[in-house]
Amino acid sequence: WHLFACGAGADLAAFGDEAAISHGQGLMGEREAVLVAWGANERSRTPASLRALERAAEAVPAFGLGQILLGEAALVRALRRRDAGAGLLEEAVPALHRLVSADPEHADSPIEKALSLFHRGRVELALPAVLGRRHRGALALEQALAMMAQCEIPEFDAAARALLSANARLALGRCLAEAGRLEQARTYFKEAAAVDPEGPIGAVVREDLDLLDRSPPHARDMRVPQNK
Repeated sequence: WHLFACGAGADLAAFGDEAAISHGQGLMGEREAVLVAWGANERSRTPASLRALERAAEAVPAFGLGQILLGEAALVRALRRRDAGAGLLEEAVPALHRLVSADPEHADSPIEKALSLFHRGRVELALPAVLGRRHRGALALEQALAMMAQCEIPEFDAAARALLSANARLALGRCLAEAGRLEQARTYFKEAAAVDPEGPIGAVVREDLDLLDRSPPHARDMRVPQNK
């Protein structure tokens, strides 16, 4: 759970056959197997890794986070396919439905709920505004932030908590900037940068803040950098 919370897909994938064997021997739970499959898919992004994630998620349908991760992965793959005959809608619509249908409120543990809110909210904020999911996405990220600030979640050490909080604030800031709410966006960006001012997050935030500084106060259609 710690590796997943830190976004360490490669480290999770490194479990490889050892993790699969442990799962077969009952040493790894079904939920943890989903996280390992997610890590493998994050590393390779192949049809085979996506199918493995699908098998792991389908083995535990009540695991809302697993459904969210599978929906996100399927959506990313659908959007990245460039073949005109690939059937984007046929893949993207079911993936979106899977993602937004998963209910973090039914999570079995605080860490599962916080991570479900974070991942679903982040994707919903990235969707086109016409789909009407951005308000829900912002609410989900705000709830995730509140949980991480107020709840004692042993699996979240200081590093994982800081990373998730910074990324949530970065996503919220970009959404506000795109909507033209520049001062509110600036506040979220500065809070995100404070977590890791000289590291990768700080570098990304500086780019976003520079874009804000170069935008007129009345800007309403500013382009927002993609997540890095």
